[in-house]
Amino acid sequence: MTFWSWNDRLEREEIDRQLGEFKRAGLHGVFLHARGGLQTPYLGDEWMEAVGWAVEEAKQLDMEIWLYDEDAWPSGFCGGKVPGEGERFQQKWLCREIVEPARFRLTDRSLACYIRDGEEGPWRQIAPEEILHAASQVLHVYYDVNPYYTDLLNPEAVAFFILHTHEKYKERFGQEFGSTIRGVFTDEPQYAVGQWPWSPSLTAAFETGRGYDLLSALPALWFEQPDTAKIRHDYWQTVTKQFVASYTAQIGLWCEKNGLCFTGHMAAEDTLLFQMSQIGAAMPHYEWMQMPGIDHLGLRLTRPVLIKQAASAARQLGRRQVLAETFGCSGWGAHFEDLKWIADWQLALGINVQCQHLASYSLRGARKRDYPPSLSPHQPWWPHFDLFNRYVENRQNRLTAGTSAADILVIHPITSAWCLYEPERPHAVRELDRRFGEISQLLLDMQREFDYGDETLLSRYGEVEQGRLKVGECRYSLVFLPALYSLEKSTFELLRQFVEQGGTVVSAGEYPGHIEGEPSEALREWCEVHVKRIMPTYKAFEFVLRETPSLYRLADEAGRPAKDIIAHHRRTEDEGTLFLFHARRDPGLRKLALTWDGACEVWAVDALSGERNVQSVAIADGKTRHTFTLGPGESILFAAKRLPEAAPVAEERLERKGLRSSFELGGAWSLKHQVLNALTLDRCRYRLSGEEAWSKPLDVLHVQQLLVSRRERLDIELAFSFCVHPDLACRQGLILAGEDLHSCRFSLNDLTLPLQTEGSWLDASIEKAEIGPYVRSGMNTLVVHRVFEGRMEHCYLDDSGAFETERNRFVHKTELESLYLLGVFETAVEPSSYWSSPQNLVEAQVEAYEIRPQRTHYQIDELTSQGFHFFQGTLSLEKEIEWDGRGQSVSLCLQEPTTCVISVDVNGTSAGRLAWGPYEWELTDLLNPGVNTITIHLTGTLRNLLGPHHHYSGDPYFVGPSTFQGKKVWEDGVTGYVHPDITWVERYAFVPFGTGYSPVLEIRQSDEAQVKKRHLIT
Repeated sequence: MTFWSWNDRLEREEIDRQLGEFKRAGLHGVFLHARGGLQTPYLGDEWMEAVGWAVEEAKQLDMEIWLYDEDAWPSGFCGGKVPGEGERFQQKWLCREIVEPARFRLTDRSLACYIRDGEEGPWRQIAPEEILHAASQVLHVYYDVNPYYTDLLNPEAVAFFILHTHEKYKERFGQEFGSTIRGVFTDEPQYAVGQWPWSPSLTAAFETGRGYDLLSALPALWFEQPDTAKIRHDYWQTVTKQFVASYTAQIGLWCEKNGLCFTGHMAAEDTLLFQMSQIGAAMPHYEWMQMPGIDHLGLRLTRPVLIKQAASAARQLGRRQVLAETFGCSGWGAHFEDLKWIADWQLALGINVQCQHLASYSLRGARKRDYPPSLSPHQPWWPHFDLFNRYVENRQNRLTAGTSAADILVIHPITSAWCLYEPERPHAVRELDRRFGEISQLLLDMQREFDYGDETLLSRYGEVEQGRLKVGECRYSLVFLPALYSLEKSTFELLRQFVEQGGTVVSAGEYPGHIEGEPSEALREWCEVHVKRIMPTYKAFEFVLRETPSLYRLADEAGRPAKDIIAHHRRTEDEGTLFLFHARRDPGLRKLALTWDGACEVWAVDALSGERNVQSVAIADGKTRHTFTLGPGESILFAAKRLPEAAPVAEERLERKGLRSSFELGGAWSLKHQVLNALTLDRCRYRLSGEEAWSKPLDVLHVQQLLVSRRERLDIELAFSFCVHPDLACRQGLILAGEDLHSCRFSLNDLTLPLQTEGSWLDASIEKAEIGPYVRSGMNTLVVHRVFEGRMEHCYLDDSGAFETERNRFVHKTELESLYLLGVFETAVEPSSYWSSPQNLVEAQVEAYEIRPQRTHYQIDELTSQGFHFFQGTLSLEKEIEWDGRGQSVSLCLQEPTTCVISVDVNGTSAGRLAWGPYEWELTDLLNPGVNTITIHLTGTLRNLLGPHHHYSGDPYFVGPSTFQGKKVWEDGVTGYVHPDITWVERYAFVPFGTGYSPVLEIRQSDEAQVKKRHLIT
């Protein structure tokens, strides 16, 4: 399903058109996501009418509609309506100050006051009237307020949010709930980020849950006090439970009552520190989501913890589906092979529903830079997107059937983090987190499947039954303790019962010495006697896990461990399914051996067709063994079915045809037909109307920032330059494309340009106009005369000073954007200012590009540098070969192509299309004796057209709005590297586009020479 970004004025014809496109691409549903740039008032009559159009059309197309519960994100503020009710519903957090008694001032937001004996003594609460007589400094604790977001710890505020969001949809579309409208998506609800969350509701909840007064204990959050760890534990436990009860449970129960599925994801699920800074703990929230979900961003794989938390809770609570909002921030250059790499990793860890981030309704203005890519009909590869979606659907269906084989439970350390959390000194929590991730990765490297045990969920669903630890619908025979500081009392009791009934508990770190933050000798002594303590190493884990045998074993051909390969094993009554994913993308095949318990028949299941290819196996000593290869970043799915032990088993081995010869199809390839190319005009000089002096050349986005800072309505002029080669005949067919052309005036080379717009290109907002008759050979200067509206109602410039709720909905009244030249041309750069960088990028330092005639022949391995710097679309190149015909097998192979989709034709007949490796086309039946024409169609992405072109790293793998502007913000910080404050560079960086290496024809023995061997094995 796609995250459909409704980010402009909504029109019925466009809604219907895009839904039809989604259906043809193999997408079964959409999330109606209000997003920055939306011009239709959120939740108003026009909005509801647009939702109705979508529901009506989706019903005709047999598609699902999923509601999104907010105007942008984070969820919970109803487009400003909830915090607009006043301070009682506004987000709050604790603050503190230490002041002299004479300077102390009580305010409406004061919570408590404390004094201490001496500089190191414990703080004790006193009444405000006692302060004047205090002999020491005063600790004043109060709360602050964010007027732009909601106190989600307040059940009344959340009820108000539901009333004005969910109930509004119910009034209008309740009859569609549970049918066309399937559920509601929530997005990053949170309390005050990085603060100590506060709500008036906490005091009663704390006293009820923990048995003492919260206000008297608050100093322990910041200072060493008696029972500091216990108080911190109790505070964070109360905050988490209150957040879950107030927000997630309240909405989840509403959805359940109204026949809807509650899904989406919380904020900051990745690490222990992130969770505590925004949500308390991730896993307790999943209890109330009918489809738990996570958010995975960037062209990267992260730690398994993110997905394992949601997948574990889902399995334990009987939720069959786990969602991932995914592919956002991967950049315009993400190929299907990249998306598959991410999808396979998620499938291997338990994700079986994709929310594809995102499909932009419009690319107008800043929407092009809204955490790309947009997986939408704007893309040149869109006609092939069904290929990827078919793959994902087939794998998801296969990995949803049956049950997971996880038999190991790893206790989640979040309650230990509650005890140790100090924002100014985060090392202790980071170390817990590091070691937690370390043992998780170790188990994955051993292909051992496991779940996490959240102690809140264990207290509600955990019990010991027949020597196994049962958590909801799951049962475990082995429990791992990572490095822990504390355990919940209920967890300790479960573990004792588990061991008493023969269960095994292993510790891969320090034994916990506290119960709910209080020191416990009983726990420590019990661990010394009953818990096996091991080092977190492969060998140590291997020794312990011998007592918990797996139904299969993976190794390399020499019998060594096969690390970096993740396994997902599922079982049905009839057979087992094993999905294997090679996480690393380093070059080189892995030759692997897979051994199953028992006598089995084994098939490899084709990802697209579902066809089963029987595997050649050897059966001996009650084991079934077969070998296979797995390339970098690739995956494979096996199905295995037990055979009667006594029956003879035939191994059928098909010998691979011997390679006779191979031919590299290098040299020039013919361009099958001329193509529409593009030149992005992203640099200009500017001046205010009436001024004589021009600015120096600047990027258009930097001009936007300079003009916005003036906060005025201005008449401006923008001068763009480009050069035309004398041999380019452009009197016809040279097109100017850009936004707001109809509202601007133009001059070209100091002459007024009578521009007539006709139609659009790439997006409905990008208008086209013919300028060929007015262009001259040599340098051309195009001047745009327009109004720039810089006056804003907001108190902040751009979006940098705004809270997230405002920033994520922010767009400027005037958005200056690049212009585009379109035509049958090449883009040219002087040889002295162009080079290919060692980062596999094409780079250029240039003031103005030249356009020149397209050639008839090109080297096919890399086309960007041959005049297609900004190209988006499909290039078709062909080559003739001689073929003698007789009974031989021929395939065309590519190695490391740098394009999204590749289709091959032979003599005009399709040999198929591929979007991920292995890139091999069987041509034997398509070749004729004599001369044959091989045509290769290369389809790219929007990366080189839309950028980012000027980021210092060349082609970052985590892309957001600021990546295009050259300033370091959170998008850069996610990578973990140290980045300069200014990330902008003047040179252009493009990604290569082509076959990577020259295509190769591989010729093998004839079919008659193929040998088939049969061996009977008892």
